[in-house]
Amino acid sequence: MTIGEALYEERQKLGLTQENMVKGIINKGHYSKIERGLENISIDTLFRIILKHHIDISDFFNKVKDNYYTFEDKKAEELKQKIMYAFNNNQREELRIYLNEILDLKEHQIFKYRTVIAKLSN
Repeated sequence: MTIGEALYEERQKLGLTQENMVKGIINKGHYSKIERGLENISIDTLFRIILKHHIDISDFFNKVKDNYYTFEDKKAEELKQKIMYAFNNNQREELRIYLNEILDLKEHQIFKYRTVIAKLSN
C-alpha cells in the first residue's frame, strides 16, 4: 500500500472529507493528488496530518512499509524473526545457518553486528 492509499484509508475510517483531513496543513488539491499517487508528500506534512488526527503512527507505517522495502530489507526482517525464534528455543544449528545468511546481506551492518554478538554470548 502506498502512503497515498494509506492516507485515503485512514481518512475514510475517520469519516472526513479531503478538505477536513488537511485543513490548516496543505491545500486540498495537492492532497487529492497525494491520495491518487500523482504527487509526493513531505515527511513534515505527513506527520502533521497523522498527529492532527491521532492516527497510530506504527499502524500507519506497517501498512506502507512493504511498498518501500527492498528485497534485502524484507529478507532481513524475515531473518530477524527466524533468529529470534531459534535463539529463544536454543536451536544452535539454525542459529548458525541464519547467521551465515545474515552475514551474506550487503546492507544492515548493525543487524549483522548484533547477531554476531548475540551468537557469541549464546
